[in-house]
Amino acid sequence: MRAKLLMIYLVLIIVVPLWCRSLNETAAKDARDMVSGVPRTDAIQLVDKIYVSGRLDGNEHEVKSFGALLIKSKKSQKALQNYYGKNRKIYVKKQESPVIKQITRKKVKFKKYEQGDDLYIVYCWGDPEYSFARKLDIRAWAPDKSALKKLISVH
Repeated sequence: MRAKLLMIYLVLIIVVPLWCRSLNETAAKDARDMVSGVPRTDAIQLVDKIYVSGRLDGNEHEVKSFGALLIKSKKSQKALQNYYGKNRKIYVKKQESPVIKQITRKKVKFKKYEQGDDLYIVYCWGDPEYSFARKLDIRAWAPDKSALKKLISVH
């Protein structure tokens, strides 16, 4: 009986975090697909698209999902926000480098960045269908690299 309980416990400790990671990756893909799903006009050219999940911003022990497009357009940021912003979860910002500034804990870049004044990031933060997955994902448990550096430098 004890062996069965131990086996169930070990399976749960291994399977649940991996399953939650999968849910968060799916949420990131869904966020990218939601942004990509808005029909583009002739005035909007797709340059690159990306999705990522992990500890992306200031939340201590929570995994976030992020999906984005890099677009080229002669339209203003306000006009693009009005177009994409019909869905209130989608945001448009000027993109001045390949690095995605909305993600503060990791350095995430667009691979196909082109220099220019007419580049915009169209993005949204994804939510897994089951919100518990944000905290049970194994990546939420990993110690922060900056905290580890502080610990190492003290000793």
